[in-house]
Amino acid sequence: MIIAMCHWQLLEHFDRQSSLESSCRLKNADDIRDSLMHHGVRLVLTGHFHVDGITTYRDTTGLTNDSIVEVTTGSPITYPCPFRWLTLSNDRTNVTIETATITQLDTIPDMYTYSREWMAEHVEILIPQMANKMWSKMDEAKEMAQAEFGETVANMLIDCLPSTDEEKTALVQKHLGPTIVALYLLHSDGNEPEHPGAATLAQDMYDGMDNMIDEVLSKKIGLKSVLGPIIKPMVKAYAEEPLQSLVEDVTNWADKKNCDRTDDLNLTLTINKPRKPSDIDEVKEQSIVNDQLYDLLGRPVQCPEKGQLYIQNGKKIILN
Repeated sequence: MIIAMCHWQLLEHFDRQSSLESSCRLKNADDIRDSLMHHGVRLVLTGHFHVDGITTYRDTTGLTNDSIVEVTTGSPITYPCPFRWLTLSNDRTNVTIETATITQLDTIPDMYTYSREWMAEHVEILIPQMANKMWSKMDEAKEMAQAEFGETVANMLIDCLPSTDEEKTALVQKHLGPTIVALYLLHSDGNEPEHPGAATLAQDMYDGMDNMIDEVLSKKIGLKSVLGPIIKPMVKAYAEEPLQSLVEDVTNWADKKNCDRTDDLNLTLTINKPRKPSDIDEVKEQSIVNDQLYDLLGRPVQCPEKGQLYIQNGKKIILN
């Protein structure tokens, strides 16, 4: 039984997470995921992003029934100050995951409120990055305006758009800042749909984007009524997939059949095929008699490969 551990995430915990936060996952994460999964690894423990989340990926090729579960855990130094217990069953088939939080320190009697307020202040460092990604979509809007209404309207739109990073960040902060903070805190908690107000946060985001677009287009008379109905749906379509995935806590791996909704805090996973202690003894007895090679799950090996790890005569060996 192998449990993998890594600092960075291996899986996405909401749709298009990698496109919004490129540093959250390993490089070549998909290849590493498939290699671990197809070699029998069922559980990987990660961190980095300071959120509590558990997601399950299933092989979407249809060639196997392989799957892998990632347990990413927040940090005790940031909201909600979580930690986990992992308990292996005696037969090594299951692992039970339990989550708790630090509720107080000697100098901080209400750790929940303190850490939440601290996190709300510091999560705003994400806003400039999100602003740049959001306003980069306006290049498509300029092309659409030019194709639909001509060069004059397209140039009017260009004149309205913020030209500096500071202006872009200020607009996002004004119209979306509190909602972005609330979404991050929601994601940090895990099991997002169970929290009051989770269902309205997506709509708050859409409303904020609409208001931001209205403010920008209002710089030119008549432009809001002409381009608003075009740009607003385009921006919403860009944000809708990751936003709905986050608030609903559902990750759609390739198709709805393979979608995932895993409890982020407390659950029991099967990570190994059932085997009793007596089964291991039987493997040892058989191997002593016939020098048969077995893999690490106790299965007879028919075509051994050099350099691989096996069990022979009850001992682990590397075949030369």
